[in-house]
Amino acid sequence: MIRPVTDSGSPDALERTLLNAGRIVLASLFVLGGIAKIASPDLYLDRMTAAGLEPARLLLTLVIALELCGGLWVSSGARGHGLPALALAAHTLLINVTLYPFWEVGDADRVEQISFFFKNVSIAGGLLFVAGVSRRHDRERLAGVRPPAPGHDRTPPPH
Repeated sequence: MIRPVTDSGSPDALERTLLNAGRIVLASLFVLGGIAKIASPDLYLDRMTAAGLEPARLLLTLVIALELCGGLWVSSGARGHGLPALALAAHTLLINVTLYPFWEVGDADRVEQISFFFKNVSIAGGLLFVAGVSRRHDRERLAGVRPPAPGHDRTPPPH
């Protein structure tokens, strides 16, 4: 299906709205997570200490900074937001291995741990997608190229 293109040749308003909304919703998980960690640090410090993550207070401070700053940068869509998206993806996967080791828990907890584990894998996948789109947009901005609208390529049709 061919989508409308604005006079500037940029993607249509619906595509921009979907990309922006998806990026903001995905990043909100981290911004809200950072706020929750500020509001209830002891809960997170206890969990980190139980998982053997030391020095827990320093690590929690770094996690809060990453989640708040990275989440806000990603949600803003500002130039280079792919870098914090990659950092948040790595952070999410590290949390997975550290806090949701479903392969080490008994049968009663395994289903819940597997669910959390693969939810986080999906979130990391979404962040990788955001990083890829960001890189493409940054590269095209540097080259002075406007991305084509979906359904439109850059080559003129043959005569």
